[in-house]
Amino acid sequence: MTDFNRKLLKPVLISLLTTLIILLGSIIILKHPISVAREANLPQQYVGVWEGQGTQENGIAWSILIALTPGPQGSIVGTIAYPSIPCSGKLSFQGNSNNQIKLSETLTNTGVCASGGAIALSPTTSNQLNFRWFHPDGREDGTGFVDRISANL
Repeated sequence: MTDFNRKLLKPVLISLLTTLIILLGSIIILKHPISVAREANLPQQYVGVWEGQGTQENGIAWSILIALTPGPQGSIVGTIAYPSIPCSGKLSFQGNSNNQIKLSETLTNTGVCASGGAIALSPTTSNQLNFRWFHPDGREDGTGFVDRISANL
């Protein structure tokens, strides 16, 4: 092999090796995408004080009072009270999808309420939310509506 061929071969090999690395890297990224950390925040349309009524599957009705503030996913973003039972606690924002938010409920005053529940809220109008309550096992056991009584906290 002549010096001229060696001089030509080196850039060609470097170019082929670079192309191969880029190709393999692209395949790896497509098969295993790098997750970009994007912090989800409680959507502004849910911030405020909400009041309404829920009904369990067995027909028992109870009052609901919710106060929500802005905050990132995983943080405590509000409080909830069921004054007619009476129970109350904190709400943590778990995420939003399909035009609804999910909250986990940690009761600090359990009264006769089941603890460890989850709540899904979805807008019916700009001033009303559909309320759904779930047991820790995922079984739905309460539905209702809450109306905005204040947008300011």
